[in-house]
Amino acid sequence: MFIKKLPIDKFFELFKELKENEFWCLNVEEPDEIYNYLMEILPVRFARINQAIPNFELKWSENRIDSEIFSDFIIAILPEGELKISSLERHIAFKRYYLKSKKDIEDAIHVEELFNDKLDKEKINKLKKLIEEL
Repeated sequence: MFIKKLPIDKFFELFKELKENEFWCLNVEEPDEIYNYLMEILPVRFARINQAIPNFELKWSENRIDSEIFSDFIIAILPEGELKISSLERHIAFKRYYLKSKKDIEDAIHVEELFNDKLDKEKINKLKKLIEEL
């Protein structure tokens, strides 16, 4: 999960909210240490208290392609409310051409198969080119 870089006081508010909602950081315990990780461009992982899996990775957006996610999203409607997630095309390009692990490529293929008729293939190719320029 990419988030915009926060000043330390705002990050502490986010950390407090995560804790109040029963999440813990798998990397380190103290919020100032977590903030230091993020400032060093290191991702951190959060999971429900007393669990390690499933978890989510949190990191600052580092570059143009990360930052563009804030204007290129879709809204997933969940029972708890709405969640902004990256566009399917961005998800596919990021997993297929940036992360490139076997699992990431399998994930990209799965999304392509599920939403084939709804995808903008040209957008995926443009994102691929942007990734290659990084």
